Amino acid sequence: TALLEVAPEVPIVVLTGRDEDVELAAEALRSGAQDFLNKRHLDARGLQRALRYAFARKHAELAAEARLRTSERRFRAIFDAANIGIVVSDEAGVIAEVNPFMGRLLGYSVAALVGTPLAFIEVDSDQPELPGIFERAYRREDGEIVWAATTVGRVPADQGLRSRTVTVATDVTDLRQARARLL
Repeated sequence: TALLEVAPEVPIVVLTGRDEDVELAAEALRSGAQDFLNKRHLDARGLQRALRYAFARKHAELAAEARLRTSERRFRAIFDAANIGIVVSDEAGVIAEVNPFMGRLLGYSVAALVGTPLAFIEVDSDQPELPGIFERAYRREDGEIVWAATTVGRVPADQGLRSRTVTVATDVTDLRQARARLL
């Protein structure tokens, strides 16, 4: 693993003289080796093939990691630039992520909201979540109430990740006030 830290782009092929050391082979592969070969059962053609496949697998691995980093940057840019409030909360209703728009809408910094229970900012936190879009009152840092057209979706647990709830909200305070003046 020290070699992987220094040169992560270099494929590693482990050669051993030990017979049938399955545990060592498994550990080497878990640690990042591309292949595990026994010298006693290896000829020049087998070594060439193993090295060719190791380079191909390493290239594919690096390309996949680069695509994932690009996708993560793209998602983060969209999340941060969206002109709509987005809150991601955990199973306990604690804010795990929030975008800057929602922070501005509520008058908080993003850092101040992360780790805060949703119930802290929701005026009627015991109000049931309805299917579709519904209006919900939120409490700003200055104590003012802001109304938002809100929709809530669940992201199920997957591949070791916990389930999340995604709340998307857009400010309708002015619309509600205008509606009240007309009535």
